[in-house]
Amino acid sequence: MRRVFTLSFIAVLLCSIYYAFVFGIAQLHYYNVKNSLDFWRKNPELLRLKDVDENLERINSAVALMPDNPLYYQSRGQVFEWKAIVDKQNSVLLLQEAMQNYQTSLAYRPLWAPTWINLASVKWKLGELDEEFKQYLEKAIITGPQQASVHKFIVKFGLAHYRARSSGYVLVYKQLPKHLALGLRNPLSERDILHSINMLQLQDFACRLLEGEPSRIRSKIKDCR
Repeated sequence: MRRVFTLSFIAVLLCSIYYAFVFGIAQLHYYNVKNSLDFWRKNPELLRLKDVDENLERINSAVALMPDNPLYYQSRGQVFEWKAIVDKQNSVLLLQEAMQNYQTSLAYRPLWAPTWINLASVKWKLGELDEEFKQYLEKAIITGPQQASVHKFIVKFGLAHYRARSSGYVLVYKQLPKHLALGLRNPLSERDILHSINMLQLQDFACRLLEGEPSRIRSKIKDCR
C-alpha cells in the first residue's frame, strides 16, 4: 500500500513539474510577444513584416503548449491585426484570422470587455458596421463599462465618424459623452483620448460634449473651460 502511495505521489509530482515547465515556456513566448505589441503601439513606424512573422511563430508556440489560455488567442489576434497593416495584399484574410482568435478567446473568457472591443475594432477596419458590430460593442459596454479600452474605442470611433460626417456616428452618439468623460478620468485612457481629439482637431466639439463636467476634466482639453 505504501509503495502504491509513493508511486502515485511521484507521478503527481512529475506531472506538476512537467506542467510548470510547459507553462513557463508558454509564458516566455507570450511575454516576448506582449513586449513586441507594446513596442509597436508606441512606435508603429518601426513595424516590420519580418518581426511580425517572428512574433506570430512565438505566439503559435504558446498556443500549442497551452491551447486553453484565452490570453494567448487574444495576443495572436493582435499580431494578425498588425500583420494586416504591413501585408496589405492579404489584409482582409489576416483581419478575419484575428477575429477567429478573438472569438476563440471569448469562448474561454466571455466577460472580458477588451476582447469584445478587439472584435468591434476589426469589424470597423473591415468596414462592416452591421448587427454583429453592434452586438460586439454592446457586449463590451455591458462587460466593461469602466474599462479603459472601451472608453478609448468609443471616443476614437465616435470622433472619427463625426469628423467624416458618417452615419456610423449614430451608433455611439448616446454613449460618447459618458465615455469621453470617463476616459479622461482614467489614467489608462486619458492620453489616447486626448490624442484622438487633437489628431482630428475636434477640441471644440469634445468640449461641448463635456458640458456639465467639472473644470478639472474639461481643462484637459485645450481652451476648454
